Amino acid sequence: AQARWDEVFRGGRGMPEDMDEAHLSAAAEIRDLLLRLNMVKSRGEAKRLIQQNGVRLNEQKVNSPQATITLDMLPAVLQVGKRQFVRLVRADGERD
Repeated sequence: AQARWDEVFRGGRGMPEDMDEAHLSAAAEIRDLLLRLNMVKSRGEAKRLIQQNGVRLNEQKVNSPQATITLDMLPAVLQVGKRQFVRLVRADGERD
């Protein structure tokens, strides 16, 4: 537990090894995906977080609320704030 705390809270940008995984079967708009994964409470909150640089995809800031994640971008890591991480993978299990 102490090692996990150090990794997430002291490490700054460290990604946890044991993050949740979400399976995508089609392209999705990032703000809709955030809502579907319960990372935000509304599309408005998702839009605000994106505009305030609080959402990252593979450690790159998401700049547009209309940004879309396509299947060819997977696997990927979606991050909200400093502490919420989800690994996105293809639902069919294929990896490029």
